[in-house]
Amino acid sequence: MELSNPIAAWLVLGLLLMLSEIIVPGGIVILLGAACVIVASALALGIIEGFVQSMTLWFMASMVLLLSFRHVTQRLVGGDAHVANTDEEVDLYNQVATVKEAIGLGSKQAEFIV
Repeated sequence: MELSNPIAAWLVLGLLLMLSEIIVPGGIVILLGAACVIVASALALGIIEGFVQSMTLWFMASMVLLLSFRHVTQRLVGGDAHVANTDEEVDLYNQVATVKEAIGLGSKQAEFIV
């Protein structure tokens, strides 16, 4: 296999991206690999020629696949979604604290027990 063969290069890149989905789960990389296979197919059929057309088709195919099938891959692969409180000061309200040491005239430093 020659590296100067664009069909083989796009096909190998697509297969590597699809196989890397095993290591990087999430359902996105497999769709990018499928877009590479689409570009390799278009090059083999003579629909497109050249690097610029290949990159344009890959970008367009990636966007269409991601927007069309992301919900399908997300349902199959699943995901880790966690919604947490982003305002940390809200967690301090109505909490019990013990006085740790004095910090000035009559004021005390508190240590929160969480």
